[in-house]
Amino acid sequence: MQGPRLSAGQNVTIHRMVPGATVSWRGLVLSSLWETLLELALTLDHDEVVIAIDHLVGPAGCRPGVDLARVRTEVAAFAGRRGHRALLAAVDDAREGVESPGETRTRLLLIRAGFPEPTCNLPVWDPDTGQLRRIDAAYDRWRIGVEYDGDVHRGKGAWRGEHARRDSLESIGWTLRRLTADDIREPARFLTALRRTFIAAGASAPPLSTWTGSTAQALGRPRNRPRPAAR
Repeated sequence: MQGPRLSAGQNVTIHRMVPGATVSWRGLVLSSLWETLLELALTLDHDEVVIAIDHLVGPAGCRPGVDLARVRTEVAAFAGRRGHRALLAAVDDAREGVESPGETRTRLLLIRAGFPEPTCNLPVWDPDTGQLRRIDAAYDRWRIGVEYDGDVHRGKGAWRGEHARRDSLESIGWTLRRLTADDIREPARFLTALRRTFIAAGASAPPLSTWTGSTAQALGRPRNRPRPAAR
């Protein structure tokens, strides 16, 4: 027998879930951290959940000391609950050391296009200044770096700082390829340029067919949540 139909007004969707662990914050009762991840897995696209987990285990995460191993342990307790499969898939795609949503989307795009998995925010010392530089997605073996340019880089001061950083990296042998949110949505141009860079460095690169035609459209769309397993 179904319970009463709930309504909270136009354009509002109510999701009924099994009661889970809660925490109290300033007099409010909230879902616990791990329950929140499960709820996100039920409501967001796959890539958005990966972004959330990347942030949680990244350098700016809200819980210092929480790593992917801890997340996997906590997620295992949700086995059998709705959303567990989707959350587990997102954990599999998450990585530590990520500093922005754009970096997550860049890494996922590279892997889905057939490129090797890059190192996230590889630290590189500049021998001239002694400064520690970081490359968003790095292929150290071939000195190829991929950099995501978000809107934060549009300001004059930010642009000059980024220009100086990239010039220093290129002066010690790194080749940098850059992309924006438009390239995430329509990645063919960027992926083709990166493929040329790989070939010039003597590295294997995926075929152009991986991101032409309908495959390019699929790479540019958000990855949907896995469907619930049949019962």
